[in-house]
Order: sequence, then C-alpha cells, then structure tokens
Amino acid sequence: MNTHVHTIIKWAFYLIFLFTSGITIGQTKKLKEIEKILKAEQAIKSSGNEFLTGRITITINRITYHYPPKNGKRRCEQEQTVITSGFYGRSNQYRVKMYMIKPSERLTCDNCPVFEGRSKFALKRDPATMKIIESKDYPLQVAVQSINQDWKQVGKEEQYVVTAKSSANGSNEIEAIKIQIKPYQPAEEGDDEQLAPLVQQAPPYAIWITGGRWLKNLDRPETSGENLRWDDLAEQLIPVDEPVGLGIPFQITDNPVLIQDIKGFDAFLLNPWRAYSFSGMATPVYDKNSYYEMTTTVSVNINLSADTGEALAPLEPDDDRLAPLVPEK
Repeated sequence: MNTHVHTIIKWAFYLIFLFTSGITIGQTKKLKEIEKILKAEQAIKSSGNEFLTGRITITINRITYHYPPKNGKRRCEQEQTVITSGFYGRSNQYRVKMYMIKPSERLTCDNCPVFEGRSKFALKRDPATMKIIESKDYPLQVAVQSINQDWKQVGKEEQYVVTAKSSANGSNEIEAIKIQIKPYQPAEEGDDEQLAPLVQQAPPYAIWITGGRWLKNLDRPETSGENLRWDDLAEQLIPVDEPVGLGIPFQITDNPVLIQDIKGFDAFLLNPWRAYSFSGMATPVYDKNSYYEMTTTVSVNINLSADTGEALAPLEPDDDRLAPLVPEK
C-alpha cells in the first residue's frame, strides 16, 4: 500500500471516529435533558384527577348595518344569542407540567390543548363500530332575540321603523358545543394585531368554542315565541305563525377568549380541589364590504370543578339572561 492511500484511509477512520463520537455525545446530552425533565415532572405535584365538569354561558351580540344609507340611516339588524350548558371534559396534566418546565413549548405546539370538553362527551365506544355506547349529555339552553329596522311607508311619509322582532328560549338537544383551551398562537389561529403583543415567552391560554350536531339529524332546533313582521298593508308589526330558531353558530369564537392567569389555571388543572371561575370577552370581530358592516362580540363565563360523580342540576330557560335590544333612534 503506498503512502498516499494509507493517508486517505487514516483520515477516513479519523472522520468516522469524530462522527460517531459526536453522535454519542449528542445522545448522552439528550438523555441527560430527558432525565432532567422527568425529575422536574416528578417534583410537580398533581392529584391525578383529570376529569372535570362545568357550566358555561356564552353571549353572542351582532349588529349589522347595510348600505347604502337613506336619509342618514341604514337598514339595521341586531341579534343576540345566549347559550348556557353543562359540559364534561378532560385535562392533560402531563402537558401542563411540560409547559411549566419548558415554557417555550407553549409557542411550538400547533394543537396541544390542556383541556378539551363537550356538552356531549363520549365516555365509551364500541371497538368494532366506534359507535358511542356511553356518554355524558347536557342539552343546550338557548335564548335568542332580534330586532330589524328599515324605512317603511307610514301614511304619507317614510319612517324608520322596526320591521321585524322575535324572541324565544328553550332547550336545544340537537346541537352541542366543544371547548378547547390551549396556548394562544396568533400565527396559527390568525394574526390578530391587538392580541399578538400579548404573546411573549409564556402566552396566555385561549378558549376556542365551536358548535355542531350529529350529521344524521336534519331537524331544526326551534320553539314557539314572539315573532313579529312588518305588514305593508297594515303599516305595522303583526304576529306571524312561525317558530323561532334556536340554532347556534358553528364557529362561536372567531377570536379567542384569553385566560391571562396562566399560573392559577395551571395550578387548578393539576389539583382541581376547588372550583375555577372565569369570565372574559373575545376581541370583537369587525367585517365590512361595499354592502354592509357587521360587528360581533362574544363573552364567556365558565365554572370548572373536579368530577365528583354527582349530576349537575338541570338548567331552566331564563329570559333574564337576555339584555334588551334597543331600537336605533
């Protein structure tokens, strides 16, 4: 073997040695990091009780103005929906501990909730068909009201009047709500300029709420209530024999409701020995084009506690939950 070939082989073995040594060092470092995290997790005490029950009240207010204006006023629609329900869910204590040990994880996980609950929560499914055979079901109590206004001919002149008015409340057993609580990530959920500055090393928790129904159920949740429409001949509102819908939107929170009390909420999820209450409002959603402008606000009130096995007291429809809608002057 000549000297040149010998030198090449020697350097090749040297490079292989450095590469394998680097892998070994990297693996050792990784194992030490994992060991450190495991020790830190063991140091954080938790009850092991991950199943939670609660009540939620969601208030959705929407006002829409249509273009073009007439005599300085635009056609206007005001709507209010109040949804109240019990729900059942599960926290992820392992994930909470990881976020506490490594706060940077809050910014990297795309869809990692610390709590997920539903008003229809599947407890057990048939392994063969995945059909739900045991569940916790809480019917939604829904209260709705609306007022529409526009210009109408009254006598010999046009007047800006209430052209439609409705209100009702009742039980909606067709639809359900899903609640997710996870670290807020504006880049993932839609960059909101007002919320983005709040996201630092430890972002606040965000409550996301969606509605839905069983696909096979085509019924419309509705009930009797006040339902008035403008009659051009009578030149006034008259009752119409139609039920009022109690349906809920699919995307209830376009912007999240934020929980700034990160430490307090983490402590509760790890040891839910007492109830946790929270009230908050999402940043209003403003939508505008050449035909209309619409503003939607959503506020949420939540009470959470450990599952004790006791059934929640049934909810009754309550008109007092509705703040009066006042006609535009």
